[in-house]
Amino acid sequence: MVSFVVIGNLLGGDALNGEIQGAHYYLGGGEEPIEVSKAVFTYSQFHATSFIISHFTVIAAGFIYWLTGGSSGWKSVTNSIRQRPSNRFLAIIYDIKTIYWHTLDRVEELFWLIFDSWRKPAVEFFTKLPVQECMKRLDAATYDSYDVFSPQHAGEDLVTAQVIGKHFYLFRLHEWPIYRRGAGTFLFGKLTSTPRGTYVRAWYRLHSLVLLG
Repeated sequence: MVSFVVIGNLLGGDALNGEIQGAHYYLGGGEEPIEVSKAVFTYSQFHATSFIISHFTVIAAGFIYWLTGGSSGWKSVTNSIRQRPSNRFLAIIYDIKTIYWHTLDRVEELFWLIFDSWRKPAVEFFTKLPVQECMKRLDAATYDSYDVFSPQHAGEDLVTAQVIGKHFYLFRLHEWPIYRRGAGTFLFGKLTSTPRGTYVRAWYRLHSLVLLG
């Protein structure tokens, strides 16, 4: 969205509000139509169309997430620790979410290679538990973001989790996180399956999306 607005302002308009007259291409949306090359017009047309599609995709994804029982909090856990539903429609949603989590896990593996694999971990240990059980216990031991505002946990420092395949984040929640020391720092970890159990390593760093930004 930001890039679409910025680039549109720099160009003086966009192709969806523009027009083609013979061999001349004009961007619209500004005070006056601006003539540009075919390449710029085509790019603006593609950017504007993808912007609209992505917004509808986000809305649809949010609706599906709510429809299938997703919480509104920060905490999110890969559905690989849950059983595939017997209902046909819910099973399709489950399969789509599984593809999403597997894709995200591959992306996190790339971030791990770039930012963590060459550093000494802040936390390192072995456990006899299998990876699946480790993910279930992370899910059970952490909180959703809205819990920090509930009367039961008011004023407490809670820890939430984002479990993505064999990778995970742990994040300390506060009522006013921007004013707290260490806000925005995550404990990013990787679970590696071994014949004797699971090898757990974790590093302190910013979230992958923040680093990508």
